[in-house]
Amino acid sequence: VYAHHLENGSPRMQYRQRLREIIAERHHDVAVYTTDHCQIEPQCDNPQILFEMNSNGSIWFPVHNKYYNGTVFSAYIETLTKGPARGLTEKTWDPIQKGHFVLPFGYCGIVKDCAGYGIELPDFIDYGYDSINNHLQRWDAYINELDRLCGLNRTKWRNLYQGARSLLIKNRQCLENHHPERLID
Repeated sequence: VYAHHLENGSPRMQYRQRLREIIAERHHDVAVYTTDHCQIEPQCDNPQILFEMNSNGSIWFPVHNKYYNGTVFSAYIETLTKGPARGLTEKTWDPIQKGHFVLPFGYCGIVKDCAGYGIELPDFIDYGYDSINNHLQRWDAYINELDRLCGLNRTKWRNLYQGARSLLIKNRQCLENHHPERLID
């Protein structure tokens, strides 16, 4: 499980903090990587990569592959958690590119938007929370699914991962076929 957190009063930062707290309280046996709990090693030793800016000037912090290689899914809070603005960022694209299943929380319809890019989502993850308009109810449904996924044992995850490997490879290829500027926009 991979989650970002920074001290901030914005809704996304509050959700990120709560996600980290829930994982710490309930799921001691899952791998957790957050930017505030430990110094996450960047993918590249070149500090300039941290300042490779997208079109709106935000910083991209590519996480080292070793964090993805030891886990199978990423639960995270996207940048936009309420509408009407919509969009996906590296928080979604990076885990998909690294071969992870994703469990994003954001605005209503974020998972649908992900599928709109051609990303196939596994049927064993319940993305029903994505269509809930009320953000508090959507959050509760999201956490229920996170709890369920974190409760699966390693054998079950290994079988799910092996069974969906072609889907994960297809998703990676889908991203490689898109123009990077479209993904950033």
